[in-house]
Amino acid sequence: MNVINLTQCGDSICEFTSGVISVKYKNSSNCVDNKNGEDISLKVGSFDCTVTYISTINCSLCCVQSATHANGIRKDSFSNAVNCETKYLVWHDRCSFSFENCCFFRISKTNCYGSPTFTNCIGASKLAE
Repeated sequence: MNVINLTQCGDSICEFTSGVISVKYKNSSNCVDNKNGEDISLKVGSFDCTVTYISTINCSLCCVQSATHANGIRKDSFSNAVNCETKYLVWHDRCSFSFENCCFFRISKTNCYGSPTFTNCIGASKLAE
């Protein structure tokens, strides 16, 4: 049996390649990756993805969330990212990416690649509109 030590997560913590996806109640605290990964990543495919009630706390990641060469819809709600060292808050292209009722505090870089929408979200710095 292989045991994964979540304090050294490697690349993306959760990576999906297509489909209807629902991620709920996930805790990704205290993860140190190789700075090329994300908490939840959608890669090359068609998606209908909802992410609800996740916490990403005390982590080092390339991006908190991403969708790369993906088509479809990604909606995150009631999620937190706190005290994370990142290159980007969000990286996405092609798909629709939205955040609703989320919190972002003490994130080292809050810049976004792409144009995610933020509705009723709070953070220590201005989020993209």
